[in-house]
Amino acid sequence: MLDEFVERYAGILNGRDVNELFNRIKELTSRSEAARICDLERRTTYYWEDGREVRLSTKQKVLRTILEKDFEYTVKYILNRIYNASSDILGLYLGTIYERAMDPEIEPPQFQTLINEFREARIKYSPLVSTITPGVSDMFEKLRKTAGEMGIDFPALPMSTMNVEEVKDLLPQLIKIVPSSISDDALKEISERFNLPQDFLKFTSELKTIIPASARIVPGDAFNMPHWAVIVKPEVGENVMVKTFTHEGSENPEEFAILPTSTPSRGISYIL
Repeated sequence: MLDEFVERYAGILNGRDVNELFNRIKELTSRSEAARICDLERRTTYYWEDGREVRLSTKQKVLRTILEKDFEYTVKYILNRIYNASSDILGLYLGTIYERAMDPEIEPPQFQTLINEFREARIKYSPLVSTITPGVSDMFEKLRKTAGEMGIDFPALPMSTMNVEEVKDLLPQLIKIVPSSISDDALKEISERFNLPQDFLKFTSELKTIIPASARIVPGDAFNMPHWAVIVKPEVGENVMVKTFTHEGSENPEEFAILPTSTPSRGISYIL
């Protein structure tokens, strides 16, 4: 098994990896002993610290030795190495597709092909997306907006592939669209439109009965205000109080109250 592992993965190691793995062997023994059991000259082990290229045969010797000395450490190291490299490659791939798709002179058929590739990769490699910059979600939304402007169908992501930020962005839209009492036909239509499970849409519908009508979260632009707004039911004779708050990745977002100059023209009920 070790020989197969070495044969398959030694080639992905670079000089830095070899140095890291050899240093682990040194921690368990000494430099001289580590060089001996790796079947290397001691002076060879100093070259890696200068960032020099390492021959495949040397990578294989070091990898085989560290596997024998500390199997768990080595497997975790290789896993992290592959995972990080895969994330970098996926980010580059999605970014390249996005740039090509957003070319102002692109023709609709080519745009359709590119956004299909983007969506397929986004779904297939969804576990890796969370390790990439948040820009992937922004790219997806911009592609979907452009597709809408071109009259091109671009289905939403399956919920199982969404990250937390994407679900947070989607939920306010659903709260606006999904009624508090939803029919089976409406449930099916919205489910197909957003590519979401019906159980989740039922949950969204139930939220509207859980959240009091006197304090519901709505997009801030309903009142031309930034981010989000919570409408607070006024006392008799008072104006509507609106609290807005921003999300900056903080568990304790900044809050501040705003007293509108007038009550919304169609009342509170039109929002949700």
